[in-house]
Amino acid sequence: MLLSPVRVSRPELRDEVQELVQHLQSAPESAVFPVVELVRLLGIQVAPTFHEQLARRGDIHFHHDRFRNAGEAIKRRVRLGGVEMNLLVAADLRGALHRDEDMIRLTFDKGHAVQLSKLVLRARLHSLAVYTDHIDVDLRGGGGLRIDLV
Repeated sequence: MLLSPVRVSRPELRDEVQELVQHLQSAPESAVFPVVELVRLLGIQVAPTFHEQLARRGDIHFHHDRFRNAGEAIKRRVRLGGVEMNLLVAADLRGALHRDEDMIRLTFDKGHAVQLSKLVLRARLHSLAVYTDHIDVDLRGGGGLRIDLV
């Protein structure tokens, strides 16, 4: 990572994040979870039209050690931390799923992830590590984010 992770506190999301971890731990062969709910659990607020696009993407399907979601590619201008950026959600999101006792990690396949860009800055969502007390968001090429849930 080029930059240190930005830390934010979102204790109001803790119970729902714990439920997500438990849900995926209890169904190792197969589970589903709505894309729009995952975005919400990351504490990201989106405009109504973007919310509708994410809802149309449907569910993320988890099967053994892989995950996948397919749909229309989404490209939008978003404002993050007061900075306008381009956001691109790949048509085919997919990657590896790692489960541990108190966490899950989603590691996106290259070319099948979410990207942020502005001028020469380009960051790709590499992984989400979802613990029961925090979430680590690893952005390749642009640092990361730690969401504290306590």
